[in-house]
Amino acid sequence: MVKRSIKSGKGISTAIGAVFFTLIVIVAFVTIWTINSYETRYQDVKTKMTEWDTQRISENLYIRSVENSAPSGYNLTLTVDNNGGALVNIARIYVYDQTDHTLKIYDPKSGTGDGFVNGTINTGEVNHHIAVKGTPLSSTRTYRIILATDKGRQFSYSYPPPSGGDGGGGYALILSDDQDNFQYASGTMTSFKAAFVKPPSTDHTLYRILMNNTTPRTIIFDPNCTMLQIQGAVGAITIRFVVSNQTQPPTQSINPTPFVSQTLGPFDSQYLYFGSNTVGGNEWQDEPVKKDYYLVGYVLYFKYQGETEIRNISLPAITQELK
Repeated sequence: MVKRSIKSGKGISTAIGAVFFTLIVIVAFVTIWTINSYETRYQDVKTKMTEWDTQRISENLYIRSVENSAPSGYNLTLTVDNNGGALVNIARIYVYDQTDHTLKIYDPKSGTGDGFVNGTINTGEVNHHIAVKGTPLSSTRTYRIILATDKGRQFSYSYPPPSGGDGGGGYALILSDDQDNFQYASGTMTSFKAAFVKPPSTDHTLYRILMNNTTPRTIIFDPNCTMLQIQGAVGAITIRFVVSNQTQPPTQSINPTPFVSQTLGPFDSQYLYFGSNTVGGNEWQDEPVKKDYYLVGYVLYFKYQGETEIRNISLPAITQELK
């Protein structure tokens, strides 16, 4: 009788232990699954925020002018250039009267009330017109006009513009408003493709950008023109130098043609090519092989025809994804 009780107690203990062990395994599994789920969500959010930040950094607007003339039903026209590497959506326009310290706010127009239309500006687009229905500007007052984008950037203009200039600050060279304004060719490719999203590669890569000369003067490019490909915000930097526009899409047997000089006429457009690892060189710069987001910037050195002074200008960064 005693022996049977002992055996029965051992059986109950074993069963209870098995139940506890099973519960521990289940809890551990659920905990690991929960942690992995939160980690996956975190990485998704981090990736989206990185993409948002790079697009935000790429925004760059230049307000050419603000005028008290507009299509019927509107009062103001803002003429804007998108000199950045991303499409820009205007979320709000602020008009601050610096004379009597009052503020007017205009949102995208809805119905018959005040507001603005045509607030989406394509990459590289120039002379874009935003029409505002609101209060006309007085010639006896001074204003600060601010464009706020949907990504939180702000770009301002002084009205009336300072004597001897305009309210925004101009650029002699800008990226053209064209779907083929940033391209690449590599490996056995015989034609160029858009470079905003491309696979990483161990092949030699030739990049090109379509530039606009916004001035009435002839521009002559210098061999020091540089392309910077920056991984993430503060990652590794790949540097390429300008090459001749006679350079062919690269193969293993073709080297880039060294750059000597290239001329861009008044108000004209033309491609600049980048591929060399040295100034005026004829050897290819290696392409990054890591999948990531990159900021692609250009520092362009040039002079106006008839002058000896070399100038330089930095283009706003373009967002590129290697995937």
